[in-house]
Amino acid sequence: MVSRTPFCIITNMIHTAITNIEKLVSRIGKWSSWLILLLILCVVVDVLLRRIDQSVTWMSDLQWHLFATLFLLGGAYTFQKDMHVRVDLFYNKFSAKDKALTNMIGIAVLLIPWCLVLMVYTFQFALSSILIWEGSPDPNGLPMRFIIKIIMFLGMVLLFLQAIASFLKQWLIYRSNS
Repeated sequence: MVSRTPFCIITNMIHTAITNIEKLVSRIGKWSSWLILLLILCVVVDVLLRRIDQSVTWMSDLQWHLFATLFLLGGAYTFQKDMHVRVDLFYNKFSAKDKALTNMIGIAVLLIPWCLVLMVYTFQFALSSILIWEGSPDPNGLPMRFIIKIIMFLGMVLLFLQAIASFLKQWLIYRSNS
């Protein structure tokens, strides 16, 4: 008979939460990475149109919308894969336990609060944009600018979820090395 202590049950729940969050972030991150091909195509077409004096305003809008979407939806995936920028003067020499503790402090003190602040503001930003059905201020620009503002909020939610999953993962590493 297998012993099911409360700690084992909680640990299993944590593993399940981490797995589910990371699957979601991974799927969205991998999907968003394909936007780079569409972005390259838009830039090439825009450059060619400018060469023949046929610049299209909505094409410029589309370029920054695609770049922003790629960045915002890919940010959590980049964090998940530990491919973000890190200044590691000492970090590489730390033990696994010290790395886990450093990561937990950074996530809890810097990343999670910052995500919460940005989630509040981007939600308000997106909501006010939806309510006025905001479009591009440029003539012939893209309509429905609120879509990119919704993506800003979703990007922050994804990063927040990944921060929670990463914190829990680091906590399990820290506990296993105690």
